[in-house]
Amino acid sequence: MNVELIKRTLAPYGELRLSALDNLRLIASVLAQSDIRVETFIACASGQSGRPRYWVQIADIWIDCGRDNDYRAQFSFMLEPVSLLDAQCVQVALLDEHRIALMCMQSAHFDHCESYQGFSKTIELI
Repeated sequence: MNVELIKRTLAPYGELRLSALDNLRLIASVLAQSDIRVETFIACASGQSGRPRYWVQIADIWIDCGRDNDYRAQFSFMLEPVSLLDAQCVQVALLDEHRIALMCMQSAHFDHCESYQGFSKTIELI
């Protein structure tokens, strides 16, 4: 599988900050629309401590979707092959393009609300 094709396909979503599970769902759904088969896992990578992470595997390409309790994660491509410990397959419901757009819109709205709340608190302090 060509990593550049995967990166181009996911590029429009690269700056989103979704929950780790939503990242998993987004990546699996977007790639499924392009007829790209993925496998999805929750596990710790070897040498990693702490909370398990959600992972997407496309042939020899690995994408880290974030810690299982992260609500504002950004997915990242792994440069080296990943060895997972106690991996469990995760089945996600694939989203159509309308639900993907809704998820992205909701994320943008909540990011805006967080920024606005921070701005409001700053004003109150002045």
